[in-house]
Amino acid sequence: MIWFAQARSASSIAGLAPASGQAAITYAIQTISEAGDNIVSASTLYGGTYNLFAHTLPQYGIEVRFANHADPASFARLINGKTKALYC
Repeated sequence: MIWFAQARSASSIAGLAPASGQAAITYAIQTISEAGDNIVSASTLYGGTYNLFAHTLPQYGIEVRFANHADPASFARLINGKTKALYC
């Protein structure tokens, strides 16, 4: 019932309560991206998130570009018209 309460409080027709943070990240990226799109991420990630970004998302045609977390300008250089998200 948590998803129902969440949706109701946000005036939405549905909500989602994934079982893990990893599932939430996956759902979020797959909702806003499709094959041919890309996301730009900091290169310093938790191991599971790194594997999702480096191995799983590319299998769906979603490119992940890794930027140097210590150099904010490195993110800007990787953004283009197909960029759907920045992940830090």
